[in-house]
Amino acid sequence: MCFSFKRLNELVPSYFSDYFIRNCTIHTYKTRQRNDIHLPNPKLTLGKNTFRFSGAVIFNNLPTSIKEATSLSTFKNFLRFHFSH
Repeated sequence: MCFSFKRLNELVPSYFSDYFIRNCTIHTYKTRQRNDIHLPNPKLTLGKNTFRFSGAVIFNNLPTSIKEATSLSTFKNFLRFHFSH
C-alpha cells in the first residue's frame, strides 16, 4: 500500500510510472472512483496474483480519507489506526 501511495504521489523512480494509473487519466467522467487506481485487465487468473493487480485492489478498498493523505507518514499513521480497529 505504501508503494502505491508513493507511486501515485510521484515519490518513486520514473521507471515505475506505468505501475499504477488513476482512473481520471483513463477517462474524464466524474465518478466516485475517479481517484482510484485503474485496474489492469489480466488475461489469466495468474495475473490477478501480481503485485500490480492486488496492490491496486487493496489500495482501492481503503477509505477515501486514507487514500487522500497529504504525506507518506500521515498515510502510514492512518493505515496503522485503520487496521488496528
